[in-house]
Amino acid sequence: MFKKIPTRIKFLSFVCILYMISFFIFPDATVVSLKNFLSEFFKVLPILGMVFFVMFLGYIFLKPQVIKKYLGQGSGIKGWIFALFASIFMAAPTYLLFPLLKELKSHGMKNSLIAVFLNNRNVQPAFLPVMIFYFGLPFTIVFSMLILCYALLSGFLMGQIVKD
Repeated sequence: MFKKIPTRIKFLSFVCILYMISFFIFPDATVVSLKNFLSEFFKVLPILGMVFFVMFLGYIFLKPQVIKKYLGQGSGIKGWIFALFASIFMAAPTYLLFPLLKELKSHGMKNSLIAVFLNNRNVQPAFLPVMIFYFGLPFTIVFSMLILCYALLSGFLMGQIVKD
């Protein structure tokens, strides 16, 4: 029966039990910790709402057949741009995207665009609010732009070294 419970529920239960135990051992520290958590959570919440809205729009407009069309052999510059933005708005762990990328490759996706897609995975809407909160807007913008530039350079080099 315990194996049927989802991992996220097990983790949440563990954290709640840990907080209850710590409350009985260190009540003052636990209350301070909970207040700090709630304070940080409510600061980040509005930005997260905006991020989820943008991701929602991405899922509405980015259908698999559209992705296949714009990432194929004759895609040109629009394929590079599409690979950059598709990798930003695909909110899934990279290892889950490997089967999708394999399928797209079998439908004609270029190796260079796969490299762009994989190298650009660290510019994620879900990470941006946290980065802005901890490091500031200028750092986040420069860091994200450097990742985008590296992804394009890496894709170009991949296209030159590994032919489709």
